[in-house]
Amino acid sequence: MQRLVWLICLCLFSAVSHAKPLAHEQVPEPLKPWINWVVQDDPEHDCPFLYDNDEQKRCNWPTATQLDLNPQKGVFTSTWQVYNDSWALLPGDSSHWPQSVTVNGQAALVMDRGGIPAIRLIAGSKPAALYRIKGEFLWERIPDNLPVPMDTGLVNLSINGQAIAAPTIRDGQLWLKESESGQKKPENVQNSLDIQVFRQFTDEVPLQVTTRIVLDVSGEQREIKLTRPLLEGFIPFSLDSVLPARLENDGQLLVQVRPGHWQIDLMSRSVNELKSIPFHAEGQDWPQSEIWLFTAQADLRVVEIEQLQAIDTSQSNVPEEWKRLPAYSIKTGQAMAFKVIRRGDPEPDANKLKIYRKLWLDFNGEGYTANDTITGFISRGWRLNALPETQLGKVTHFPRQNPWEEGSNLLITRQAGINKQGVEIRQGMVTLEADSRIVGAIGTLSAVGWEQDFQQVTAELNMAPGWRLLAASGVDNVPDSWLSHWTLLDLFLVLFAAFAIARIWNRYWGLFALLTFILIWHEPGAPQFVWLNILAATALINLLPTDKFLNFLRVVKVYRIIGWLALVSISLPFIVEQVRSGLYPQLESHAQMSNVEADDAEAIAPASPQATAKSKNRSLDYDQSFSENLQEQVSRYDSLFPKSMMSGIEAKPSLQDSLANFDRIDPSAKVQTGPGLPQWQWHKIHLSWNGTVTSQQQLSLWYLSPAMTMGLNFLRVIFISVLALLMFGIAEKFQPKFPKFRSVPPALLALLLLPVLSGIAPKSYADYPSEALLNELKTRLQDVEKPDCLPACADIPQMAISLDEQRVEIVLQIHAAASVILPLPSEYGQWFPNEVLDNGEAATALYRDNNGLWIYLQQGAHRVTLRGAAPLLSQFTLPLPLKPKRVTLEKSAWEVVGIQENAVPDSQLQFSRIGQTTKDINNKTVLEPGVLPPFVRVERTLQLGLDWRVYTRVSRLSPVGSAVVLKVGLLPGEAVSTAGIHVKDAKVEVNMSAQDTEMEWLSTLEKSAVIELVAPKTEQWTEIWKANIGTVWHIEAGGIAPIHSFNLTEWLPEWHPWPGEKVVLQITRPEAVAGQTLTIDNSTLSVKPGQRIRDAELNFSLRSSQGGQHTLTLPENAVLQSVAIDGQSQPIRLQGGKLSLPVHPGEQDIAISWQETKPVSTMITTPIVDLGQNSVNTRLNISLGQDRWVLFAWGPRLGPAVLFWGVLIVIFML
Repeated sequence: MQRLVWLICLCLFSAVSHAKPLAHEQVPEPLKPWINWVVQDDPEHDCPFLYDNDEQKRCNWPTATQLDLNPQKGVFTSTWQVYNDSWALLPGDSSHWPQSVTVNGQAALVMDRGGIPAIRLIAGSKPAALYRIKGEFLWERIPDNLPVPMDTGLVNLSINGQAIAAPTIRDGQLWLKESESGQKKPENVQNSLDIQVFRQFTDEVPLQVTTRIVLDVSGEQREIKLTRPLLEGFIPFSLDSVLPARLENDGQLLVQVRPGHWQIDLMSRSVNELKSIPFHAEGQDWPQSEIWLFTAQADLRVVEIEQLQAIDTSQSNVPEEWKRLPAYSIKTGQAMAFKVIRRGDPEPDANKLKIYRKLWLDFNGEGYTANDTITGFISRGWRLNALPETQLGKVTHFPRQNPWEEGSNLLITRQAGINKQGVEIRQGMVTLEADSRIVGAIGTLSAVGWEQDFQQVTAELNMAPGWRLLAASGVDNVPDSWLSHWTLLDLFLVLFAAFAIARIWNRYWGLFALLTFILIWHEPGAPQFVWLNILAATALINLLPTDKFLNFLRVVKVYRIIGWLALVSISLPFIVEQVRSGLYPQLESHAQMSNVEADDAEAIAPASPQATAKSKNRSLDYDQSFSENLQEQVSRYDSLFPKSMMSGIEAKPSLQDSLANFDRIDPSAKVQTGPGLPQWQWHKIHLSWNGTVTSQQQLSLWYLSPAMTMGLNFLRVIFISVLALLMFGIAEKFQPKFPKFRSVPPALLALLLLPVLSGIAPKSYADYPSEALLNELKTRLQDVEKPDCLPACADIPQMAISLDEQRVEIVLQIHAAASVILPLPSEYGQWFPNEVLDNGEAATALYRDNNGLWIYLQQGAHRVTLRGAAPLLSQFTLPLPLKPKRVTLEKSAWEVVGIQENAVPDSQLQFSRIGQTTKDINNKTVLEPGVLPPFVRVERTLQLGLDWRVYTRVSRLSPVGSAVVLKVGLLPGEAVSTAGIHVKDAKVEVNMSAQDTEMEWLSTLEKSAVIELVAPKTEQWTEIWKANIGTVWHIEAGGIAPIHSFNLTEWLPEWHPWPGEKVVLQITRPEAVAGQTLTIDNSTLSVKPGQRIRDAELNFSLRSSQGGQHTLTLPENAVLQSVAIDGQSQPIRLQGGKLSLPVHPGEQDIAISWQETKPVSTMITTPIVDLGQNSVNTRLNISLGQDRWVLFAWGPRLGPAVLFWGVLIVIFML
């Protein structure tokens, strides 16, 4: 029969395997005894869950504890509700162990769990088990404190029959002060107390001090008061102590001490900027001397400590973490004075920049095209202005992390007032390229071209064919000028040869030879040492007697004949080359470039985008030692000037990240595309300077023009021919030196991706029927159905508050869609109830967590009442973790902040007693007993782009645990745009709960020529101002100086003002410089003449910063064949000989082909095409048939060279 029942149950469960999870009451009767067994590995299965998260549960509820104490004994009564078997912690410890403990009237076993008394409570079936625990303590006198479980919901205390309205609990210890216990301490106990005090000052705004009090205590456990541990003019904001301690309203430190070695850290801040800090020891226990240490913040200011004697920390017991700080011994009556040497960073470090210049001399010698690559770090100025002689055409900024990526063009503007061209720079780490034109006298130009000093300057001068560099001044190293080629040996040989010719022949021939040697000596392929051999043979022949040494004389004559033949074999090719290069300078060998790198040759032809990117990457590569030196300096600053505790709070990224890429460039501005860069290279000369080069450094260059070069070539031919008539000689063939190509090792980057695959193993069940049935039961019970009310299974439609000078009562109307846990409006240390009612009955399920009170409510409507004494504070905050929809208030003697229109509350309420103030008669802040005033930092960041915005962040600097309620004023013209931020009377109402660490909002700001920032005179917060200025604007700051910035990536000036200080920003908008917005980088016209038709094809690349139409003009009789843009055919046709092309921002490659009815003739001319814009690199290609022979070519200087004309001229001369 039993097996049949199991079989029926199994069939039932199998048939509904996908049904809803089972509740306990829905389990079939035969299986109910097995419920506890199948769910034993899920102890929280039946426990209540949070109103907004069913994964968080609570299973035991220490609802309330009542303590009645007298000098002989103490009696406690605790109420517990448990949903599973739990250990219930009891009041007391190993020194005060509870006796005669009973649970619901039955004796209980009290066990020691880590020094804490505890009993085991067994959970019953639903509903949860309720337990009433009683016990007592036996002692000779009431102790100073008594441990109580930290999660106890309500703690009520009565001493000697007198109820304590608000018992003090600190770190799990219930304070039982002498005034509360009504007894005095025995006087026959020998108590001793030794105090050492160390104060560590951090030079922040405001000034911070960490007071470390080291206590050596002997005797009995007792309560002491340390008189005025705070310095004059300081307010505490953090207290860290193992011993129970708190600050009283008169500034005294109340500590419950016990024998041992203890340490207390009290952190405080100054109210105003202090010139000196006096020290006055008060109280008999306080030491008459202290050790003060100072942490400088050089980025804020540089100060010198005066009036105190420095001590050696290694010879004192200064805390280990402070031993590296400067220390001073101070005695009562002395003061530590500050001598301010510098505030902020009015004179930032000089910019550390390097520049690599590429200069192309125009073919006609009218100017230069310049390409400047600037890398390094900017720390002042934040604008790069070009010198007046430099006409900026395009400036491109590249990402510092990935310089090979495509850069962004910067708008070239003219600075107001001084009318100088330049660009606004906002990145501290600079990598940019600038294309410009230098028009005017080519003999003198600036070495750098910018109004900046550069730590390293190198330049590359590219000269067109026919141009020669005679000499250069204003530069340290010029390896390839004509003058720099001359050495002492060259001068000696030339002078020696000329003197020998003068001695052998006459002085006129000697002067003629000197001029010849000067002209040809450094020409490639020119005869040099052969002259010396011929001269030596000629001199011997002239000196030897004719009747002696006949054999030797024959040898010398043969030697001279061989020298003649060598001279002829060397001179003839040299003469032909001189004539050809004079007529056609383009025939100059590219091998004449000095120090040519392999990648430079790629620039002769248009490079592919990939090649261009690689070349750009190499060109932007900066000296690693230059960067590493700066990084080392930054690391050293960071180690010398560590950030204080106030800088430890990081910002939430949400709102600020939304402004990270705010528009900085006016879309209507015409960004310049520049003049375009030449792609040719012939003579390349490298110039370099040693050390720093200033903007006033001038470079002087002496050139030979192509006409002068041609004249000198023909003059060399004449001179060498005449000189060869005098003598002939022999010499080794001159081997020209070919350039050494430097190989650049490629960089290799591999990215490995390992996909992580995860799977879910299918569930399997054993074949044994009874086990399968139990597993099914377990699954059905544990698969709890998720309530459909989540994530809001409880709500508070209305809250009514009634308070006067003595009592506070809060009535909550709570609707619970399920049986849930929810928080109540309370916070220990501010206001905490001593009675909680649920529908008129005492609440049975309460617990305390993180200074807040939580309650468990069954599903349905509830009226929860909280009652307690009004706090003794002049003001307190009431957090609303589950915010009511409406709040009504009945009050007297109190003002309330935090209730908005229609009785809608904020996340917390602040109550202030009417007529009371936190200032004493001397206008000093009065401390609330046991409560440290909160302190925050208000950080305003101006985001000035096309739209002006303000990002404001309020960050808690004091420890969490106290609410922050204050009003922060807005800037003139500021309007808050973030939803949920309350603004009243141009002030933002900041309302932060005890656990909130920051609050933020965004605002819009009206544009104006002047922005004035003034720090309010308040003790509640300190301000930080930052200015993130887009390149649209130029600013000049007045007032206090910004702090020194270690940010090498962007310019973000920052000010840390004291109350009352201000900063004035003068803002102007530089005018954009007019420049071309379309550049044709290269163009090629290819012509194929035929017997009847001439085919022509035009290919060109253009760059545009704006979209639109570009029009070019073709020849009158042209018949358009095709138009392709970026390889895509376009349906575009000629209209009156004009062709309009669609242009989009960026780069485009355009190909146009047409035909002309023009047969081939004796004279062929290329068609005239108007590109509508100057082209930088233009090529004309004419493809002739094999039956055509070119006799003459004219047009561009660099055209075809007819080589046989040079040979004919030499033959004619011979």
